[in-house]
Amino acid sequence: MRITNHCSASFLILTLMFATAEAQVSGTFAWVPSGGASVGVATAVLIGKGSTPTGAPDMFVGTAHNGIYRSTDGGATWNWVGLPGLWVTSLAAVDSSLLFAGTVADGLYRSIDGGSNWELTAFPQSSTPQAVAFAGTKLIVGTTGGLFTSPDSGATWTTDTTGLPTSSNFSPAVNVLAVSGNQVFAGTYSGVYYSTDEGLKWTSLGMHNNYITALALSQNGTGSAKLFAGTYFGFYSAAVADSVWTPMNTGLVDSSINAIAVKQGNTYAATDGGLFVSSDEGAHWTPANVGLASPNIQALAADDSSILAGAGGSGIFLSHDGSTWIAVNSNIEATSVAGFVTYGPDVFAATSNGVYFSPDSGRTWSPRSNGLTSSQTTALAVDGSRVYVGTTYGLFYSSDYGSSWSVVDSLATKPITAVTLVGSSVIVGTGAGMYLSSDSGATWALSDSGLSNTSVTALINAPSGIIAGTNGGVFISTNGGGIWTASNKGLTTPNINTLCSSGMNIYAGVKSGAYLSTDGGGTWNAIVSGLDNNTVTSIAISGEYLLGATSSAGPFVSLNNGANWLALNSGLSSFSTSAVGAIGNTAFAGVSGDGIWRGTLSNITSVNEAARLTPDRYMLSQNFPNPFNPTTEISYHVVAMSKVSLKVYDVLGREVATLVEGKEAPGRYTVLFDGSRLASGVYFYRLTAGNFSQTNKMLLLK
Repeated sequence: MRITNHCSASFLILTLMFATAEAQVSGTFAWVPSGGASVGVATAVLIGKGSTPTGAPDMFVGTAHNGIYRSTDGGATWNWVGLPGLWVTSLAAVDSSLLFAGTVADGLYRSIDGGSNWELTAFPQSSTPQAVAFAGTKLIVGTTGGLFTSPDSGATWTTDTTGLPTSSNFSPAVNVLAVSGNQVFAGTYSGVYYSTDEGLKWTSLGMHNNYITALALSQNGTGSAKLFAGTYFGFYSAAVADSVWTPMNTGLVDSSINAIAVKQGNTYAATDGGLFVSSDEGAHWTPANVGLASPNIQALAADDSSILAGAGGSGIFLSHDGSTWIAVNSNIEATSVAGFVTYGPDVFAATSNGVYFSPDSGRTWSPRSNGLTSSQTTALAVDGSRVYVGTTYGLFYSSDYGSSWSVVDSLATKPITAVTLVGSSVIVGTGAGMYLSSDSGATWALSDSGLSNTSVTALINAPSGIIAGTNGGVFISTNGGGIWTASNKGLTTPNINTLCSSGMNIYAGVKSGAYLSTDGGGTWNAIVSGLDNNTVTSIAISGEYLLGATSSAGPFVSLNNGANWLALNSGLSSFSTSAVGAIGNTAFAGVSGDGIWRGTLSNITSVNEAARLTPDRYMLSQNFPNPFNPTTEISYHVVAMSKVSLKVYDVLGREVATLVEGKEAPGRYTVLFDGSRLASGVYFYRLTAGNFSQTNKMLLLK
């Protein structure tokens, strides 16, 4: 979850500075993988054309954010073979050596050594490759912007769209391809098309009102062969090169088809609601989910001996006859974690593989993605049995604690960035506005009144109100999200990544560190000591422990409310962390590309009180430099938790700036005052803290 800023006219930066105080981590502290969640989501699976020295076929898995994995032992173990950080959309094998992989936003890759190494082809990168096939002498690639062919294994390309649809807003996007000899079948956003000349010219086979999600042939060749098509509205069958389609959905619980595979007379259909098998070419279907940890199946591949199924959130599964499945996820890493939410001893994790749940404070995890049609989850909110999860493609609701999910129709296509619950109200932030439901999600209304920037990045429900972060400022609502007021005093960056609250203390992570507000978000103080200008992606609190995740330096911990930080990197596979969380004595870290990790907070010792050097008296120092133009520093000491006010006045006693207003902990503080918008002359600054009050004079000379 996330937030932002704005500077007032008379001052620039408020920097919080304590005397040196170091937390120490004992030698026993180390992060360890948190069991059960280190599996990847398969966006594409492939059983290759060659066999390994052991006789097992080569198997490949394309993941959502971590490239490609390969197994040479029938799926028992997997090794990462390239394309780090890329979303793989499709895989195809020409022979045992030549393979191709389509990726989101990065084009088409080729391997000439059976998948061990990958190189970028000269494929036009204006469109995302969604399907790859080889027909006759040509490599054919279906993309979001049409169809491309190459006669030389990807060295040169031409666009072949003659006969493909051009009338709809989506066309001529090609989603899936199926090949039999020189015959090529293309599934598009508006029907099925057929080519007999390796993709040069195309003929419509109907289904014009259907988004085609999957294609498969019942057998190679012609004669009695059938073409199967999967859509968002069911399974269809037609004779090859025929435009007469028959819906065949008897027994299908979920009619949204993600993938189709054919093996030895059986047809398999993958859906968000599970895997189904038909022994009569689609006339009747029965569930085939025994052993599958998640019913959300996204990808299928089959040969004469094996079937691979990729589940959205629980990894890869293997079956030899389709009746039972076993998980084959060894060495396949998880992708990113967007955040953690705790509820009693339970922990929910929003990941790019869907939602994970732990009933035992993070010792074990299991997927809870049944019904999620978008696996890229971005935000979570939990209140009793009510759970809301935001995704990159809509908001989902669960009334059974995450066991099953239903899409919220009003927000079904919006990219959700933040969610918070306030009584029966649900407040949702998106990339283009704030939405409010006051009846537990039954009805929704835009709620942007007062927001000067509608790109929402964070939402939290704090004692001072609902606090929202945007890419243009921090906003607070005191009436349940109806009206928003900017609150940016002390913040100096407009893009804040995360928010976390503990009573009236509000923490905000930014690109170059963090900020603390001790008055519920009214004013902000910079926290810099120990974070070394690292981008803070997430903040969490458990008792005395304040945790922060950074994008390149791993997790950090503070034992004095953020005044000082110490890195907590021991044991991590990568220092790129996207989220932290805590419950009781257990801390969690989301490691980019490597799932959820866990550590024990009691292995962090307390702050060395002798080194804290808490001031023994209140004090207001003379500003330096003085005279100044246009900036000067003002330092002061606070002995005990106090309500602190630091203001600047002109010679007529008119207030020209409020630098500090709110409660502050004991410590030494420094403010950078900017007088660039004031006239030359004498000014007074006054500190009030507890029963202490002092006024000093300063001179601005321009």
